Amino acid sequence: MDAPREVKLALCLSSAVLMIEAADRLWRIAASPDANTFARLRVVWTGATLTCAALVALFIYLAARRSRWGRLGLLVATLGGWCMWFLWTRRVTEYEGWQWIALAGVTAMEAAALVLLFVGNGAAWYRSEHPVLSSG
Repeated sequence: MDAPREVKLALCLSSAVLMIEAADRLWRIAASPDANTFARLRVVWTGATLTCAALVALFIYLAARRSRWGRLGLLVATLGGWCMWFLWTRRVTEYEGWQWIALAGVTAMEAAALVLLFVGNGAAWYRSEHPVLSSG
């Protein structure tokens, strides 16, 4: 059984968010005076960013393969990222107007992806039996 369009759209949205956020973080590392002064800090930040991006990419891949764990991994990663934004955010004055628009757009894409995966046809697709991945 092929994935319903809701799941396909959710995975496309998740992939777009992954690419946007990873590129933004890598750009911030490259532009950071601290990262450019301390090479070890730059390496650690870059490694952490790439590791997180690889983990989310794995969740997207598993969700596309109809794995419930992949879908739950996307949920935890998204909610964890939102919590981190509230706990460890920059000052509001550091954001330009276009950054607020971009942040709102990415957040809306993440929320839409979660709704598509956990409600309606998307959720039903993960609940139905799958011959290879029935346990996952």
